[in-house]
Amino acid sequence: MLFKNPAAIIIHLALVVIVAGALITHFCGVQGTVTLNFGGEPQCSFEVTSGPSEGRFPFFVQAQSGRVEYRAGTSSPGDFATDLKLSDGDGKEVGRARVSMNRVPQLMGWRFYQTAIGAESTTLTVSHDPVGIAVTYSGYVLLGAGMLMFFFTRRSYWRSAVKRLAALCVAFTAFSAMSAAGSGVEAMPRTLQRPLAHEFGKLWVWNGVRVEPMHVFASDFVKGVYGSSSYRGLTPEQVITGWLFFYDDWKHEPFLKIKGEQMRQLVGGDRTHVALTEMFGSGGYLLDRPGVNRADRSVAETDARVGELSAVVVGDAFKLLPVACADGSTEWLSWADRKPGGVDADVWFNFENALEEMSACVAEGRNVRCGEIVNELVAMQNEYLKGVESAGNRGYLLSPQARHATECFYFDWMKLWPVGAVGVLGGVVLTVLSVGGQRRRGRLRMAVRLTAAVSLMWVVCALVLRGLVSGYVPMTNGHETMALLGALAFAGALFVPLRVQAVGGGLLLVGGLASLVAAMSGASAQIGPLMPVLASPWLSLHVMLVMAAYALAALMAVLSVVGLLGKGKGDADVGVLDSASLLNEVLLVPTVFLLAAGIFVGAVWANQSWGRYWGWDPKETCALVTMLIYALPVHARSVGIFRSARVRCVYLLVAFASVLFTYFGANYFLGGLHSYA
Repeated sequence: MLFKNPAAIIIHLALVVIVAGALITHFCGVQGTVTLNFGGEPQCSFEVTSGPSEGRFPFFVQAQSGRVEYRAGTSSPGDFATDLKLSDGDGKEVGRARVSMNRVPQLMGWRFYQTAIGAESTTLTVSHDPVGIAVTYSGYVLLGAGMLMFFFTRRSYWRSAVKRLAALCVAFTAFSAMSAAGSGVEAMPRTLQRPLAHEFGKLWVWNGVRVEPMHVFASDFVKGVYGSSSYRGLTPEQVITGWLFFYDDWKHEPFLKIKGEQMRQLVGGDRTHVALTEMFGSGGYLLDRPGVNRADRSVAETDARVGELSAVVVGDAFKLLPVACADGSTEWLSWADRKPGGVDADVWFNFENALEEMSACVAEGRNVRCGEIVNELVAMQNEYLKGVESAGNRGYLLSPQARHATECFYFDWMKLWPVGAVGVLGGVVLTVLSVGGQRRRGRLRMAVRLTAAVSLMWVVCALVLRGLVSGYVPMTNGHETMALLGALAFAGALFVPLRVQAVGGGLLLVGGLASLVAAMSGASAQIGPLMPVLASPWLSLHVMLVMAAYALAALMAVLSVVGLLGKGKGDADVGVLDSASLLNEVLLVPTVFLLAAGIFVGAVWANQSWGRYWGWDPKETCALVTMLIYALPVHARSVGIFRSARVRCVYLLVAFASVLFTYFGANYFLGGLHSYA
């Protein structure tokens, strides 16, 4: 059968070529490391880590300079770079190159990768493998060509399955809906008026990882310490400024969230919140008293909340003043910090006295002047950020003011849990209807399309806004990849042919579940400076291909459940099972091809970043195993057991466990280079 399908021959030949390239790299390729002092003597030796080599270059290499490049307006590294000069034995220059993350120069057949950098030296990984890389990349190209050719091969079993599917009308559909409130009255603690607090929210603040709007910072503070997004109807800015300017009122408020048996015993009573004053008394800090188990999780969490609250009260949490450092980074200072050397005395004086003047204005009711002071700070911050970003920014497309407004809008409105809930509800209803053998059309069918269209636009809009806020393509962490998976699933539900509503329903369910998982991590928790190694266009392509494959794998699992549970009159249950199996047969090949393409694009990215395309990292190994698991039923003509519709559905349902483990389990249990994803 294989020899009748040229595309299949090319695919299997490509795999042989890729393995051959890997073997050439393993036995003939040379890898090592070299540490060079900046401005030091040229050297031609390196430490061999693998391969047949005496550890000598056919040239001399010298590190002329090196630097850490920081993300604009922050102290977070954006890139690491080294300038190299190559010379021959007579000292004649034969080449120059700049080595940085994801920028790998090739000089006289040798490749240089930035590994580590210090104040006086740099460490580079070196590689010499021209034949192995050429053979491996040829295999990748051959594999891509074979996979494309497969879809256009007329007599393949996949094309026959598509034709059978086109002749079959599988019906599922439906949609439903859902919808609470309460209040209470008590003396309110003093705080700023809402318009003035809103002005305070326009400030930028350094949160220890990145610069973010005060509105977002205050919202995270309220949620982290109190456990909810608001307190007694006050805005987050009113709460955080209440603690800053009216501490005597707020210290008696039951604002500090507690949980856990030990904490409830310490504070007495079955309460969920206590006042800050209850954490301190004649015996000192409650958690420092004898017999308190500081290792207890509830105690540690409460201690962290007290620390957050204390930092706001003394002003240390408000890192508002940006100061340019000599190394190109930016240090953000708070009112509790001491004046560092090199800061303009007038700038520091104005900043230091801003809090005192604002406090006086608040106490005297001079809200207009207080607002003017806040706006002066905002203008100073925006001017500084605009200057450093225009001088060396990589990523931000918006001005600081526009980015501030965009992030606040994204944080407040672009929640993914409503989309997830609607997607799950719609998908479940469709699944129930299909299992019952009901056939519906018309309005319900269009409701699926409408739901998918609105959900897709919502998730795509959220991802676009997140990219504008973060300054990079949002495909780098768990929240972003799950949102991308949801978008891909909703897109599939929108564009799938109406006659195969089973696929549309399953994709709605997959998109809803993915959106709910993304929503669990919050809107801003994972926005942060991008690791330099992740700043590569290969990353976006790698993530999109793999997540598309995972979306199809999840859809096949849903269809398998539908097929296995399907019941009806007479042979209707057999029809549901056969229909689900046929849909899975059509989806299986694209799933395997997308996963294979994603893995090999990831290998190219790894080779560009670390000098190797495969390192048996736990997650990449799990991805390979997952691909092999899904590739097995593709060979149904050779492995007869997979010709059974029931066996195929059971297998694909169980196989989805490998996808779940690859995405979640490898991160949490095995660690490795991919533990950030």
